[in-house]
Amino acid sequence: MGTAEASAYDTPDSWRAEVRVKRIDLAGTPGLVVQGSKLLCGATGNCQIWIYRESGDQMSVPVRRQKTGNHKQNFR
Repeated sequence: MGTAEASAYDTPDSWRAEVRVKRIDLAGTPGLVVQGSKLLCGATGNCQIWIYRESGDQMSVPVRRQKTGNHKQNFR
């Protein structure tokens, strides 16, 4: 959850109460989708989402967001 906490729009009172977590399959590799609610959503309902992939005994973020010079977001 450190990645989610570091990139969150806001800081919720309780991460456990704020996020929804669902197990998924990422091309045969176990993963998690973590979706924010309440404070981690914009005014139009666009909630933050993080995707984690199992890597050994840890969960890692397979896609990281990076801003470009024109303030559009690229994914790598």
